[in-house]
Amino acid sequence: MVAKKGSKRSAKKETLKPISPESGKAKKKMTKAEREFERQRQERIELAKKFTKKILDKYGPWIKSVIVWGSTVRGEFKKKSDLDFVILVDDTRDKLTDAQRVEMDDWIYDTGRKLDERIASQPVWTITEFVKMVRAFTPLAYELMKDGMPTYDTGFFLTHKRLLEMGEIAATPEASQRRWGDVPRRISRAKSAKLWLIAEDLYLAMIGAEEAVLMYMGRDIPHPMHAAGDMKKYLVEPGLIDSKYADYLDDVVKFRKAVEHREIKDVESSKIDPYIEKAEAFVAEMEKILRELEVRRKRSDIQRAYEVMIKASVAALKAVNKLPQDPKELPRAFKKHLTEPKLVNPFYEDVLDGVLFMRQKMNEKKVEDVSERYIALTTEYVRRFVGEVRRLYNDLGVNFEEATKRVDQEQVPDVNVKIAEKKEALAYKASAKKGDKEEEEEMQRKLAAAGQSKDKEIKKEEVKEHTSAR
Repeated sequence: MVAKKGSKRSAKKETLKPISPESGKAKKKMTKAEREFERQRQERIELAKKFTKKILDKYGPWIKSVIVWGSTVRGEFKKKSDLDFVILVDDTRDKLTDAQRVEMDDWIYDTGRKLDERIASQPVWTITEFVKMVRAFTPLAYELMKDGMPTYDTGFFLTHKRLLEMGEIAATPEASQRRWGDVPRRISRAKSAKLWLIAEDLYLAMIGAEEAVLMYMGRDIPHPMHAAGDMKKYLVEPGLIDSKYADYLDDVVKFRKAVEHREIKDVESSKIDPYIEKAEAFVAEMEKILRELEVRRKRSDIQRAYEVMIKASVAALKAVNKLPQDPKELPRAFKKHLTEPKLVNPFYEDVLDGVLFMRQKMNEKKVEDVSERYIALTTEYVRRFVGEVRRLYNDLGVNFEEATKRVDQEQVPDVNVKIAEKKEALAYKASAKKGDKEEEEEMQRKLAAAGQSKDKEIKKEEVKEHTSAR
């Protein structure tokens, strides 16, 4: 696993560049606080470079990218904030065994902690795993491509990052947001433009608004000729919108065609205004639908995360014969019989709390208060928890698939317990009322650390000793 001496890396190095809101502006005298922040930022950059060099000296030929992400890259770090890393390794040239991977994870973790206690590196990702996550557009891959900045890259990571920025990776909420971006500007510009510009901008604003909604729903973008038809099929017929808005779209499409073909050469303001009013009403209604779809999606994602997490928790507690009769006791049993004896990573206590908090908000009809980012990250770690439970069953010599089939046939318990407010889970508008974002950074630290103790798995004998009372 150690890189051979003298081996050459024909890779493109990327230095972590300063991220400054004043970039491109005339320099102004910094305050004392700003100078201290800049000093800490430079210190973090140098620390990232040193850590990267140590990784490359040890495992150079395997490394595809070393990436910094989280509060350091966003410029939101505090003095004690973690310096979060993800390392991508090449598993296509040689097979990376589980033993090699554990050895690599342990060395990287220990080296980082010796260099600085704030360095938090996740277990390595193979590029095969990364590409699969990109194709599935998983929350972690999205967060990494969106916020990550490589300190070393062979061109692999930056290519994916740039494709995301260009909106070329799937028809995603990211692409939907980008598509929506021009809509208000086009409406505003239409009010003071010439005839052809009015027709074009009204048309593009309405088409763009419809496309943004359809993209969010996972539908293909229709050809403009079929825009009204697809709107009726996917929005009017299911009862999401009144049919008059499809007529508004059809009217403006015809108006634009007439202007394009010079059938209309000049139109009085009194005759243009109705088209502008229709476009404004159309865009307002589509924005309302987009918000409603976001809420529906949040509710669906939260409910699914709850069901999977609770079923997996039930399965884990059944495996050690510690499932409580009262569902309200499940969180306490989870801690006492799973995390305290370290049968599963203690981090998953936070994941369970997060799932219960999201469901609590959903039941209070305040799902809009929960950020999409928190839902996405929590959902990803629920998926990982299922893997932890599978490992526990394997250590006990019990068939995981058979056990989960039995759990799936049972009704999901209603774990109705009061969870204290989690600031890191709140959307910006809700969390802004609460003050600092330190809890969000704490969430990032825990997410990064989630895999660390996982490398030191409980031996079968210890598990069996703990469950010998069965």
